[in-house]
Amino acid sequence: MAHFGSFVLMNPLASGTGGAGAGTNVLVPGNAAAVVARAAGMDFDVELVDADNVLLILPENSSADGIQTIAQQILYVFGVPATNDLGWLTVTAKGLLALADSSDAGGAPDYIPVVGTVVLTPSITRPVRILSSGRFLALNPLTTTFDSDGELAYDGIKNVRIVAPQWTDLSNTSWRWNVEVKPGPGQSWQGFTGSFTGAPGSTFNLVSLLG
Repeated sequence: MAHFGSFVLMNPLASGTGGAGAGTNVLVPGNAAAVVARAAGMDFDVELVDADNVLLILPENSSADGIQTIAQQILYVFGVPATNDLGWLTVTAKGLLALADSSDAGGAPDYIPVVGTVVLTPSITRPVRILSSGRFLALNPLTTTFDSDGELAYDGIKNVRIVAPQWTDLSNTSWRWNVEVKPGPGQSWQGFTGSFTGAPGSTFNLVSLLG
């Protein structure tokens, strides 16, 4: 990972240097313009100081979920892999299969993690241009699974990171990810489908596709 200078993510609810408008200087040697560009559309502001420094300004008020989202966005903006600089978002999901109560303690119904797959397919098949590098990006369907905890994972890693359709460095940002959630062997719950989009640094929970 290409890590730049250090800084502290302070509680934006507190007064003082952590509040909105104060800002924290972050050293990003020779990468300031790229960092500012990646920060477009995030829940915080990044201002250009000079070629080697940016000013990180956090929002004044955020919920606990908001802080988690901001932390993920900061990871994207300041920790993009140097050799694989793709704008990505995170897809999450956790499923449980409800059962009848067994002979265990208590009278509540039992449950086990779901077994199944999630197929993610881009709504376009034609490659798109990466504007800043002049390369083309070919988007391919991928199949993820629910792990032993019932959480979405890919190659053993929870919280699946995929290309963000709204990454502004792409020549086409109007496409979406199509989703097909399917039960695995031994489970007969009804699968579901849907589609979503998102900007780099965002998180999409597949539960949002359900009513």
